[in-house]
Parts: sequence; C-alpha cells; structure tokens
Amino acid sequence: MFFELYRIMKYLLIASLLFVTLNVSAQTKIYKVYKGDSEIGQLAAVKVTEGNGQKTHYQITSELTVKIIISINSYYTSQVTYVNDVLNSANAKELRNDDIKRKTTTEATSNGYNVKTVKEALSIEGDITFSDCLLQFIEPIGISRIYSESLGTFATIKEIDKHKYLLTSSNGDKSEYQYQNGECVYFKYLHPLASIEFRLQQ
Repeated sequence: MFFELYRIMKYLLIASLLFVTLNVSAQTKIYKVYKGDSEIGQLAAVKVTEGNGQKTHYQITSELTVKIIISINSYYTSQVTYVNDVLNSANAKELRNDDIKRKTTTEATSNGYNVKTVKEALSIEGDITFSDCLLQFIEPIGISRIYSESLGTFATIKEIDKHKYLLTSSNGDKSEYQYQNGECVYFKYLHPLASIEFRLQQ
C-alpha cells in the first residue's frame, strides 16, 4: 500500500504544481477499491485544464491487490490529452505482478490515429471525442461508443437504469458506472469470479 499511496500522491503533487505555475484548473477524484467488504486498493483520477480550456490532460492511476484463485498485484496508469475536445494522445500501461499485460499508445494524425499495442500496430480513421478517462468526470449521456486507451479499440456503452451505464469492451469485459448530478460516484468491474468495486471518496 505504501507504493500505491506514493504513486497517487506523486501525481496529485504534479497536478498541484501545474496549477501554481500555469494558468490551469485542476480536479482530482479518489476512489477506494473493494472486493466484497475488503479494501484492496485505490484509484486517483486527475483532470488538468489549461488556459481557455482548449487543452485538457487526464491522469488515471490505480493500484490494487486481489486474490482470484491466486494473488494478483495490478497497477494501471494512463496519460491522456484532449485538444478542443478531441483526443490528441494517450499512453496506457497495465502491470500484473510486475509483468506488462498491456501497453498502448495512441497518437493523432492528419486523418485519425496511429495505435500501437504490445501485439500490433493499427490505424483509426476519424476523430475520437470520448474515451475511458472521461468516465470519471463526465456522464456519457447520449454516448454509445467509447475508445479504450488500454486496448486501443472501441467499447459499447448503454444506459441500463437511470444514470447507470453498462460498458462492454471489445474483449468482452464488462463494467457498470453510476452517476449522481453528472459525477461518477461508483463503478464496478464485473469479473466472472469476483466483482471489483470503485467507490468515490467524498
């Protein structure tokens, strides 16, 4: 847990320094992670908006330890930049027990994006205006497709109850998101063997 808190505080400090040194506004959300009644980690979501709002940076960092048959230490981080509400770049990395599970970069081109994962390189045509990192900050009203920064593919999303959404990734993974007053207060990763819950700290 020490390294988890150290990493989260590091990114909060970076956001604070940006706030002081540049004309920016910063917003931070902390989620505690649970498996059943047991707290197993934390997630920090940071949003930094520059100047007149044309450029926005997102940093998502999580670290947790969960036992599903075997003990798994999972660390995830992503750095994402939007320019004029369009995705400009994204870097995402996920480690499982210190081994790289996913590492994906997304870079804007003149007509779309170049995407590189640990397995392949591909291209996407057109603009991306909504990706994973926005889910902690914006309720996806009227959104049916979301770009996954970690997979380099698109997920589908649909409202299944009032202000509650089901996200289905291209690999079949499913998550539920709950919003209050436009704010994500809770989300859950629906693993077949154990659901992992993320609860916003007020």
